[in-house]
Amino acid sequence: MNPSAKFELPDLSRVKLVPYFQPILKLDDQRICGYESLGRMMDSAGNISSLGPVFHNLDQNNPEHRELSLYMDSFLQTEALREIASREQLQLFMNIMPHTLSLPEKGKPRATRILERIGESGIDPARIVLEITEDEFSGELSQLVTIVDEFKAAGVLIAVDDAGAGKSDLNRIALIRPDIIKVDLQLLRESIRDVGFRQILQMVSALAHRLGSSLLFEGIEREEELFMALRMGARYLQGFLFSEARKDPQDAGSFTDFLKKVIREHSAFAVAEFVQGFQIKDDLVHALRDAVVGLNLKETSISDSLQENLGRFPHHMSKVAIFDEDGNQISAEFRIENGGWKKDSSGISHNASWRPHFVQAMAQRTYSNLDWHMTEPRYDVKSEFPRIVVCLVLNASRVLVAEVDWLG
Repeated sequence: MNPSAKFELPDLSRVKLVPYFQPILKLDDQRICGYESLGRMMDSAGNISSLGPVFHNLDQNNPEHRELSLYMDSFLQTEALREIASREQLQLFMNIMPHTLSLPEKGKPRATRILERIGESGIDPARIVLEITEDEFSGELSQLVTIVDEFKAAGVLIAVDDAGAGKSDLNRIALIRPDIIKVDLQLLRESIRDVGFRQILQMVSALAHRLGSSLLFEGIEREEELFMALRMGARYLQGFLFSEARKDPQDAGSFTDFLKKVIREHSAFAVAEFVQGFQIKDDLVHALRDAVVGLNLKETSISDSLQENLGRFPHHMSKVAIFDEDGNQISAEFRIENGGWKKDSSGISHNASWRPHFVQAMAQRTYSNLDWHMTEPRYDVKSEFPRIVVCLVLNASRVLVAEVDWLG
């Protein structure tokens, strides 16, 4: 909170606290699977305003503010649980700020009180998703993990909110091992415009896959954002493209037809993209094989021979060298600089056997007799296009390693 900013506590005698519900859709059946509960205030005239600014401006070091925060949070939780309890199968997503979990609530640990509220509601704990927002936790990280494990043991699902928002703690995500990772709206939007953000988004997607967590993309407002979410492996969706938060839950099939249409379009595009990628890889391998025909592979003349044949290689190749089967560089490296090829012999005898692309190429050769391997496209800080590394096994003792612009 900004100490100089004027902030007045809400007068709870003049406003009513009410939970509003924003739908969350599951791609498995394209139906609403649950709702995120969001706090609202309603004044005597029926005007509704968000409680978000209130929660964010409360000073947890101020006893009065802290007491109000816990009261409002517990009241809204109780009301949301009561609303969802009778709606079988629906999940309830509730936001929890980590720093409040270490606070006592009416003489008991707050985690215990939350579990008591869930029990009193009669809801199966497996229908509850606690969203741990990425703010500071006032205690040791191990304490937070212990509290989260208590919820998990009770059957409650855990989501980490605002992942990738610039304040997310990947170490915390790895230790908590959430059931769901929520991807931040701002990151999602930037990923569509900026390649650097897209790489971060792919990293979060890969992390979720490795941890066994499902991805929930929130804040989706446009179809292009929805397509990006599908591309990145989303399982859950949330945002104004579907609905704002409302007082009452909606029909579970409200967006099924729309989602089915989008999924069909996405799948057709994704299949076509993969087919194009397969073709590009085949063409590249054929071009490299043609380029090395007649190459003198003797160690004493391999650099000169490679240099003489550079014109036969694909025009979008930017770097090439030849290694032996143990990963030792035996030729000079040739790379494009200032529009022409530059010869660099400084790397001769350097070893690349530990590099993932080399290891995978040799493993594929051993297992399936496949003589090539390509990495996934990735951006270099100096390149305009994403690049791939191609390993082509020339014979039992020679491996060509090239860096090529990915034109897919």
